[in-house]
Order: sequence, then structure tokens, then C-alpha cells
Amino acid sequence: MSETLEIIKNVLVQEYGIDAELITDKGNIFSDYGFDSLDGVDVIMSIEAATDVEVPDEILERTSMTIAELVEVFDGLIREKTKNEGAPQ
Repeated sequence: MSETLEIIKNVLVQEYGIDAELITDKGNIFSDYGFDSLDGVDVIMSIEAATDVEVPDEILERTSMTIAELVEVFDGLIREKTKNEGAPQ
């Protein structure tokens, strides 16, 4: 399991009470876990805090996103942040 997926699972379990057994790559944050759009933003902001990256507004505005898509978004943001931190100033 990827580190990012583990972080996302931990946030969903610890902060939102989702049963870890129910969290799958294909699970949709909104339709499968019962979050509305405001809850979805809250979830993403909690994952932002756990990963120390900032998600662009266009991602926050999405109303359908699977766990796999969230992992992909956060993996990309983490890679970009790591790359930028290593770049000469």
C-alpha cells in the first residue's frame, strides 16, 4: 500500500469514522462514503494538513472523486513539492 493511500485511509478512519474495511481504490468519496460537497472539501483539507501540500481549487470543486484519484492527485502534489524544494533558489 502506498504511503499516500495509508495517509488518506488514516484520515478517513480517524477523523471521519469510516470503517477501514470499506475504503477501496474505487470507493467514491461522495457517493460511497456519504460526504456532501462541503464534507468533501473538509476531507481534502484534512489530507492536505496530513501531507503538507496544497490542493488547487479546481480539485476542491470536484463533486466526484475516487480514493485512487485522490491518491494520484496527492502523489503528484507531493512529487512537485519535493522537486521544488530541491531546486536551487
